[in-house]
Amino acid sequence: MKDLLEVRNLSISFDTRRGEIQAVRDVSFNLHSGEILALVGESGCGKSVLCKSIMKLLHGNSRIKSGNIIVDGEDITGYCERDMQKLRGNVFSMIFQDPMTVLNPTITVGKQIGEAVSIQTGLYGKRRASVKVHERVIELMKQVKIDHPEERYFSYPHELSGGMRQRIVMAIALAGNPKILLADEPTTALDVTIQSQILELLKEIQKNNKMSVILVSHDLGAVASVADRVAVMYAGKIVEIGTAEEVYYDPRHPYTWGLLRSLPAFSKGRDELYTIPGMPPTLINPPMGDAFACRNEYALEIDYKEMPPMFRITDTHYAATWLLHEQAPKIVSPVGGMVSDVRNSY
Repeated sequence: MKDLLEVRNLSISFDTRRGEIQAVRDVSFNLHSGEILALVGESGCGKSVLCKSIMKLLHGNSRIKSGNIIVDGEDITGYCERDMQKLRGNVFSMIFQDPMTVLNPTITVGKQIGEAVSIQTGLYGKRRASVKVHERVIELMKQVKIDHPEERYFSYPHELSGGMRQRIVMAIALAGNPKILLADEPTTALDVTIQSQILELLKEIQKNNKMSVILVSHDLGAVASVADRVAVMYAGKIVEIGTAEEVYYDPRHPYTWGLLRSLPAFSKGRDELYTIPGMPPTLINPPMGDAFACRNEYALEIDYKEMPPMFRITDTHYAATWLLHEQAPKIVSPVGGMVSDVRNSY
């Protein structure tokens, strides 16, 4: 299977008055052609920074300390802004978390989609092309399942629901027929019913357009029905990665166990929801060993001294936990058979 995106040993830092924030630490993964890769973990674990670094959309105080970003066989790590502008829109595009921060409240949604279409097709400013642009806008609005697109074309963002606004943002992202779509928590601001609709729509669009998608979420349950593979991030590192079946039915990292146990579906019939104790560490001075050790009830002595490597479980499943070492004690997964119920409930 061809890899459209390859990230090798990528480390991203932010220089602040408080010191260097190591937001992404030695991350490596591949994005296969035609797949949805879900990137999950708590807020502040580096998911959004990782995606924005691929598109070079980070603030000026950020820097790539090491590693490579290879898109469709070409290393873009050192690309300048002019080079990146040629890639954004048609090679990769992005859906952001809150549509109200993306859309201009003073311009109709049809015109905003049309501007993206004009730029991506090279028809910007050409009067004779206005009909073609309008037709393409209507086509995109239909593609993202907006009812009565001819009427909605003249609507302003505040006149639409949250779900409709997110569909408009999706239409803008699709204007250039990108090969890779990065969706940064596209359902966080929506209610549960609309979340499911947007995720199913994203999967349908991905399949019809034969795109590859990186779907960022803090909710392991929300992406259960759409992801082909899942990468779990914690403290700037990928701590487990595998196919959706492997991560949901055979999770190996204690952090993945905690995320699954925190889902409401797991707590059916119980008095209270499970929560992972503590908070993710500050990444100004990351812990010496496993960053999850102080929150991990199964932590070993070595976890506080040495960072675990990625242990191979299968050809597609890897996890960075010392519990997979041959000399580690055998721990029975606390999620057990409940994982099946959790995934099937979404």
